[in-house]
Amino acid sequence: MKLRYLFIAAPVALALACGGSSPQSSTSGSEGAVNVLITDAPSEAWADIGVIIRSVALVPVGQSVSAAVQVYDGSKDTQQFNLAQMDNLAELLNTATVKAGTYDRVIIKVDGNPANVTLAPSLDANGNPQNPIPTSQIVVNGTRDANGWVTVPTITLRANLQVVSGQPTAVQLDFDLASPLFVVTHDLPNGTTFYVLNFVVRHKPHGTLDRLILRQHEGQVTGVASDGSSMTVHTLHGADLTLFADNVNDTLFYNLDQSTVTVNPSKTIPSDLVKNDWVKVTARFQDDGSLWLVRVWYSADESKLPTYTPEGHVVRVNTANGTLTVLNDQGRPVVIGVDASTEYFFQGGTQPIGQGTSFLANLARNFKVAVTSDPLSNPHLAKEIDIQHAVYGGDFLSANATQFAYDQVLWGAQVIETVSYDPSFSWWNFAYPGDAVSSANDPGHSEFIAKATASSTDLVAHGESTLTWSSGGANPWSAVNAIFLPAEISILAQKVSTAYANGTMTVHYNYFRPDGTQVPTDLVVNLDTTTGSQPIVAEYTRFTNGVTVTFLPLSEWGAKLTVGTVVRVYGTPKGDGTLDAYVVNIFD
Repeated sequence: MKLRYLFIAAPVALALACGGSSPQSSTSGSEGAVNVLITDAPSEAWADIGVIIRSVALVPVGQSVSAAVQVYDGSKDTQQFNLAQMDNLAELLNTATVKAGTYDRVIIKVDGNPANVTLAPSLDANGNPQNPIPTSQIVVNGTRDANGWVTVPTITLRANLQVVSGQPTAVQLDFDLASPLFVVTHDLPNGTTFYVLNFVVRHKPHGTLDRLILRQHEGQVTGVASDGSSMTVHTLHGADLTLFADNVNDTLFYNLDQSTVTVNPSKTIPSDLVKNDWVKVTARFQDDGSLWLVRVWYSADESKLPTYTPEGHVVRVNTANGTLTVLNDQGRPVVIGVDASTEYFFQGGTQPIGQGTSFLANLARNFKVAVTSDPLSNPHLAKEIDIQHAVYGGDFLSANATQFAYDQVLWGAQVIETVSYDPSFSWWNFAYPGDAVSSANDPGHSEFIAKATASSTDLVAHGESTLTWSSGGANPWSAVNAIFLPAEISILAQKVSTAYANGTMTVHYNYFRPDGTQVPTDLVVNLDTTTGSQPIVAEYTRFTNGVTVTFLPLSEWGAKLTVGTVVRVYGTPKGDGTLDAYVVNIFD
C-alpha cells in the first residue's frame, strides 16, 4: 500500500563557509544578546501557510509564565511569514537584549484572525497554482486574548537556554508543519469543509550560530557606518539589524538604480548605498553573533528590489528544456532557465560545485534554492543557483550496506533517487531525533536496512533524507540522515472495527490499488502508552458553523476509540503488518 506521507525537512546542522576576524558585538552589564529564529518544514499539501507572529517571550527557570520576558514584538506587523518556505532555513525575527540567566520555556502568540492567515494548496496535477482557501473556512484552534491572538501551547526547551553577559546565543523554534495535526480538514453536514490549524511548535537546537542558514531579509537602511564597515536595516517585520560587510571574502553588491546592473564585490558598504535606500540581503552569522553580508541588492525605489530572484522550493526540474520551476514567497511558480554559464553553489559556499546545463540533473524536487537571475531574460536566466537544502524522499525502495533508494511518482512519472551514506549518517523515527541511531551504533547499517526494507501485505515504509554534496561518483549526493515518516494510511477516513484495549485497536478502510479498485482492509494499530512516546489523540467535534478540538489523555482513549468511531490514523508501518500510530484524529 502506497501510504500518503508528509514530506518534511530533517533537522541537521549545516556548514557555511566563513572565516577571518569578525567585528565584535557585545552587550553591557548583566545582559546578553538572544537571536530569535523560526524555521519550519514544507508540506506536499501546501504552497503557502502564511501567519503573523505577534509575540515571542522567554520564561526564566522556576518562574511562572507571568514572568516571561518578551524577545519579539510583532504587535504592529502586517507581513505574514510563509511557513512552508522555511525548511531548514532560519528566519531571524529579532536580536533581543535580555537579563543574563537561565530560561527553559517559550511563549508564542500568533494572530488567530482567519483574515490574517493564508492557506494556499500546492500546485495541481498540471503544475498550476490553486486558489487559497477562503477565510470563512479557516479555523485557528487555541485560546484567544482580547486582540484575537492565539497562544501556542507552552514550548519546553530541549536544553535550557543560558544567557551570559556579553555572549550571543539563539533560540530556534520549529513550526512543525509536517505534523498531521497542523492542518486538519473537517467536513460539516452542510457540505462545507473547514481547515483547522493547530499550531505545533518545537524547540529546534541549532549548534553554533555560524552553522545556521538564514533566509533573505528585506527592509530600509536606517544608517551606514562612517567607515563603511556596516549598515543598519529596519526589516519589513520590524526587526532592526546591524549587518557587516565581509572584510575577508567580499560581499557582492548590486545597485539596481544603474542602467546596467553589474556585481560589485567589496569589503565595505559602497558609497552609493545610503540611508533610506531599500535593500534585499542574504547574510550569515559569525560565531560571535555578528551578521555578515553575502549579497545585497539595493535601490532608492522599493519596487526595484528583485522579485525575480526567487528563494523557494524546486517543484520541477526539466533537463530537456534546461529549466527549473521554483516557488516564490507567495507559493507561486517561477520558471528559471539555465545556460552554460550558470554556476551552482551549496549552502552559501564561495566556490561553485558545478556549472552549465548538464549539472541541472543533480537538482530534484523539494530542493530549496536561492536563485540570482537576469530579470530581462524570458524565462529568467539563472546566473547563480545556491542549493540551500538538498533532500530526497518517498517510499523506501531498496537498501544495502553502501546505498539506499527512494521511489516516488512526480507529475505522473516514477522517479527513483539513489543515495550513498555520509560518514555522519544516522536515522530515527519522526519526532524522535533524540533516539537517533548513528553509523557507529549500527555497523554496516544493518538495523536501518531491516527497517527500510520491511514490508508486509500492502504496507510500505516512507522516509526522507537531508543530503550533502559528495562531489562526484555515481551518487553525487550522500545522505546525512534518514527519517521514517508518519503516513496517512488512506485518502478515505477509517472506522474502528476492534475497540482500543491495552495499546492496540483495529481499523477498517478501503485500500485503493493503482488500477483504481478498492480492497477492504483491516489494520492493527499500535498506540504506545509509554510516557513521552504516546501518540497524539485528538477529537474534532463539529457544530453548525465550526469545529472544536480536544486533545485526549490516555485515560480517555478506551471510551473514545470504540467500534464504529470514524478516525484518520497516521503512523509508521512495521514489518509485521501493523502500524505504530503517531496521530489519531477522531471525528464526530
